[in-house]
Amino acid sequence: MKTLLAATIIVLSFVFATGAQAGDDLKKTKKVSVEKAAKTSKKVKGFETYRGEKFSLNKVRGRSHSIVEVLKRHQIEMISGEIVYPEEVEFVLVPSNVRAPKSRAPHTDDGSGPNVGRAPKSDD
Repeated sequence: MKTLLAATIIVLSFVFATGAQAGDDLKKTKKVSVEKAAKTSKKVKGFETYRGEKFSLNKVRGRSHSIVEVLKRHQIEMISGEIVYPEEVEFVLVPSNVRAPKSRAPHTDDGSGPNVGRAPKSDD
């Protein structure tokens, strides 16, 4: 009887531990502005509204789970039945170990290249 009780407690502790870890997927994220969402679309875990509510992309109803496709919809319907409008989304949530995309300055032709801007060689 004691072994059955001990086995039950161990199994239940594993079940509750994995359930708690499943909810942590949005806790280990950082915020990126919606304008940069297209650059990080493959790494996005969810989104946050202006009210501070966080939603996981796994909870979005529908086939497409790309953040760009989700934000193009007229309304975002969650599996629970809740509806969020794309205008309410303030941030997208990416894993904290992923760097946010940085915008680079455009490269222009400034005339630099081989044998340009160098001092002439002496032919001594």
